[in-house]
Amino acid sequence: MRTLGRFAEGVLEAGWLSTVALVPLVVDKTSAQAFEPAKAGVLSAIAVLMAVAWVTLRLSSPAHYATPIAVSARLRATLRSPLLLPVAVFLTFTLVATMFSLSPAESVWGHRGRAAGVITLLAQLLICAATAANLRSSDQRRRLVTSLLLPSIPSPSRSTPSVSGWSSSRSS
Repeated sequence: MRTLGRFAEGVLEAGWLSTVALVPLVVDKTSAQAFEPAKAGVLSAIAVLMAVAWVTLRLSSPAHYATPIAVSARLRATLRSPLLLPVAVFLTFTLVATMFSLSPAESVWGHRGRAAGVITLLAQLLICAATAANLRSSDQRRRLVTSLLLPSIPSPSRSTPSVSGWSSSRSS
């Protein structure tokens, strides 16, 4: 059972590393909106994988996570988090606004040009929560910081030719 837990931990870490390293680089050149819908789709897919891995991790070693002492300690640590109240208020207002929206389906799934609806927001919150709950070692933090810096390398190299007038895209 422990092998399954380690695999789930690996999937969680791969999820948060790919979120910060790969999602900023996702571009769909065949779409009218090249950035937002593709990024939202990749982000949502990563969030689903991370949710499955997180549940698998918790179920693979229930004795470690389900003892009354562990549950109460984890609950106290969560309630002491300074971001819990603002995130809960923001999520509550977003869900209420979605319920009373003129176009609830568009609020849930997002506009077809942006795809930034409640589903994308929940995916972002899930990835943040899974990362916060499972980012433990200094090696993991070092890998996360490195992955945060990686997308900054190709971005200037992609935009410099365009600014210089050497764009490879053909606009007639």
